Amino acid sequence: MLMSGFPPPPEDRVTLHNWQDPPFNRWSFSHLRELVPAQPITNRGPIRFPVDDPAVDLDSQPVALADGSETSFANLLDRTYTDALVVISDGVIRYERYFGESRFDRTHLLMSVTKSLVGCVAGILADRGLLTPNSPLTTYIPELADSGYAGATVRDVLDMRSGIKFSEEYTDLDAEVRVMEEAFGWRPASHSEVPRSIYEYLPTLTNERDHGGIFDYRSAETLVLGWVCERAAGARMADLIGDLLWTPMGAQFPAEITCDSLGTAIHDGGMCATARDLARFGELLLHHGQLDGLEIVPTEWLKSSWRVDP
Repeated sequence: MLMSGFPPPPEDRVTLHNWQDPPFNRWSFSHLRELVPAQPITNRGPIRFPVDDPAVDLDSQPVALADGSETSFANLLDRTYTDALVVISDGVIRYERYFGESRFDRTHLLMSVTKSLVGCVAGILADRGLLTPNSPLTTYIPELADSGYAGATVRDVLDMRSGIKFSEEYTDLDAEVRVMEEAFGWRPASHSEVPRSIYEYLPTLTNERDHGGIFDYRSAETLVLGWVCERAAGARMADLIGDLLWTPMGAQFPAEITCDSLGTAIHDGGMCATARDLARFGELLLHHGQLDGLEIVPTEWLKSSWRVDP
């Protein structure tokens, strides 16, 4: 078994070199704070919809596959290496399964789902008048004045439509996204010139086209957005998610967000949460940011986010 033994044998060790690759990721995604530093995200309020009524048995249900064959739902979960699954209907947990290292009370890495939480934090701050989406980024982050982000607005990074040069090609170890992982400590630094923190890395990015153009999925955009949120609110991202989302939505368990060597949260993909609480977040979005008559995320912010821009 991975990471079993005192110490584990070399072939079973999960390290910064291999934790994102199978089979090591099945252990690491549920134990990430044992590999990299993380900050707690607190849940201080009452738990919402803790009702557990597993009235639905999906295991034996047939599932049609793309090749025309058929298998059971339980077998599908096994062959796709699913770690956890929670099904909620009308605020009640109807089906729940855990595999491998996962448990109902153990956090699991959310990767880029983190971006959706940061986007909601931005919407709440904008609704409270602390953040103006049409303002230049340099209003909040003057450190970007000489970077590829010069002239971009907060809206440009919200929509991932800035003009920065940034490759999200994960198979290219020299792509910006891979160098960025080295900067915030998710991979060993390949050479001595790699910046040692997120906020040291972002100002090194250059520009390749005008801001406000096409949508292009780039994780650096959310790292900049998280920086904007922290500056606008005067609080770190872990506390913003805890105070603005995790507590009011009634999370059952604390979460955490990994951080770099300077304590900067990995805004684009570093959050870890239980499957139950991720389902609660989904329930919140399903109800347009409202739970039990309380508007947690501004409904209009979500509606504008979901509208397609031609």
